[in-house]
Formats: sequence, structure tokens, C-alpha cells
Amino acid sequence: MKNIKYLLFALIGILAVTACSDDKENPIYNSASASAPTLTALSNAYTLAQTDADKAFATFTYTAANWGLKLATSYTLQTSLTEDFAKTYDLGTSTDVSIPVVTKDINSILINKGIQPGSPTKMYFRLLANATGVSGNVSNISTLTSATISTQVTPYDMDINYPKVYIIGDFNGWDHTKDLFLYSFESNTIYSGLIDFGSKASNGFKITGIAGWQDNLNWGSGSTTITTPEASSIQLVAGGNSGNIQNFSNEFYNFTYDTSSLVLKKNFSFNTFSIIGDAVGGWDTTNDVIMNYDATKQRFSVDVSFSDGNMKFRADKDWALNWGGSNGVLKVGGDNISVKAGKYRVIVDLNNPDKITYQLISLD
Repeated sequence: MKNIKYLLFALIGILAVTACSDDKENPIYNSASASAPTLTALSNAYTLAQTDADKAFATFTYTAANWGLKLATSYTLQTSLTEDFAKTYDLGTSTDVSIPVVTKDINSILINKGIQPGSPTKMYFRLLANATGVSGNVSNISTLTSATISTQVTPYDMDINYPKVYIIGDFNGWDHTKDLFLYSFESNTIYSGLIDFGSKASNGFKITGIAGWQDNLNWGSGSTTITTPEASSIQLVAGGNSGNIQNFSNEFYNFTYDTSSLVLKKNFSFNTFSIIGDAVGGWDTTNDVIMNYDATKQRFSVDVSFSDGNMKFRADKDWALNWGGSNGVLKVGGDNISVKAGKYRVIVDLNNPDKITYQLISLD
């Protein structure tokens, strides 16, 4: 009987040791024991410069996430232009406690969102920590998110390499080295841009997805294409047998093309683009200052001397299509733009119909 009693005590002891061993080898994750990483604060403001494009904007440092048990961790640094992070941009990932970010990456985010060069803008940053490995059987581990830090950033002017489709036609001698472009400003299937056909729009053009002739990326008119002059939209077809697009006859066109539906939409067109207003001598047609089209950048520019006053932009020296606005952004039929006397280089970008912009660069 004593032997049986001793045997029972021994079994209980073995089970207790085994249970303790299992607890150590298979720890249980407790979210209450976890703590998110902490980002080190940035300087209050940064003014970016083209000469520093490839240099560090900042090296973001932070404390390690604490999961309450041994876990491997991957960190992702995000930024946003709104405190609620409705739209986020990933700046880098690391398994270490620092992530370097170069100046041009920060600058391109601001310029891509339509922030004007030289305009101070608040940016928000946060760090996401994700468990990438475990010691034991741990599951259902949520991302840990740091508190937000922020700073004010002033961008410089830069060209943006948006996805694009190619416009080729009689206007450029059917030469792909001289193509103009429609751009996807949201990196989706929608492409827009302002094209200068000179006097040859009616001679025909096509759209291609590459700087060459590939049937599935060669879009033109088909047997069901509307042939109405100045059609507001036309259905294109793909293939080497598609015809030239010959619905249009003005010089400048803002088109939107959807590579999914193959519908080409005309947003607006005109033959001249000018500045008008008492800042350039008056509001009648004798005072229109014609702006020049730069085919390289697909935008209008002109150097002009202003008097104190107001000005607007308009097409064909007429008020049927005019633009006004403020803070570098134009709207159709928008308000007069107030200017101070002086010599300026005026630049207008009509490529994105949803965000038409202007710049007034002092030359004094």
C-alpha cells in the first residue's frame, strides 16, 4: 500500500514538472503585456532642396516593440498628409530599430498630391510592428502601431514619372521618338493629358501602350466608332487593323482614356491659351497675352510683366472656357487671381483635368 502511495506522489510530481516545461516551451501571448514601438520625434520643419534629392531626409529611429515574449518583428514606416492616415504611403521596412528615408521620396509624395513647390505642408508618420516569428505556439497577434509624430515639410519642384500611354499621329510624323503622352495620375487604368496636334489633328492619330506597335496595345477607331466631328467620347478597339482617330480638328485637346473600357473622352479643346485681366492692361481681347506650349513638359508658359491687379486664364480669347483660382490651383470659371506688380514666369499645367495648376515665379 505504501508503495502505491509513493508511486502516486511520483506521478503527480512528474506531471507538475511536465506542465511547467510546457508553459515555458509554449508561452501564451497576452496583448495586455505588449507595448508598441515609440518613434523618435523629428525636427519641427524641413525645407527640401533638389541638390539633396538623393541624401537622407531623416533616419527614423524607434524603440523595439515589446510583445511580452520572444518574437521576431518587422517594422513598416508610414506617412500621410492627414492625421487619420486615410491615405498612407510606405516609406520602408526593417527588422532593426531604424529606417532611413531619402529626400526625393518625401518630395515626390508631396508633389504627386498636388502640393505646390515652396508650400509648407504638415506630414504625419507612424510605425507598424508585425510579429514575423514565434518561440512556441503563439497565434492571432495583432499589429502594434506607434503614436503619431509630425513635422512641416516644404517641397521643391520636380518632374513626376507617372505611368503613361503614347499619342502618335500625323502631327509628329508617326515617329514614336516624338510622342506626346496621357498620364495615369492615380496609377490606375485612367490616363489624361493635354496634346498639341498643331494643325494636323484631323489627319489622324492613335494611342499605344508602348513606344512601338504591339497589337494588344495599339488602340484606334473601329467599325462602330462614332465619326461625329468633336465627339465627346468614342469607343476605341485594339489591334493593328484599328483605324486612325480622325474626329478632331482643333490644335489643343485634353483627353481622358480608359485602357480598361477603351473609351476616349474629350474633356475640352481650344486653339489658343492666354492671360487676360487688368494686371496685363485690361479685360478685352486686345490685352490677351498668348502663352506658349512646351511640348517637352506638355504645359504652357510665358514671361510677363504684371501691374497690381487681377488676371485669369482663358481659351481662344473667349469666356466660354476660362480658369481662375488661388494658391496654385485653377478651376473652370474660378475667381480672379490677384497679382502684385513685377515680372513673372507664368506656368500652367492642364494635363490633369481634376487638378489644373499654375505657378507665378518672380523674375525680379
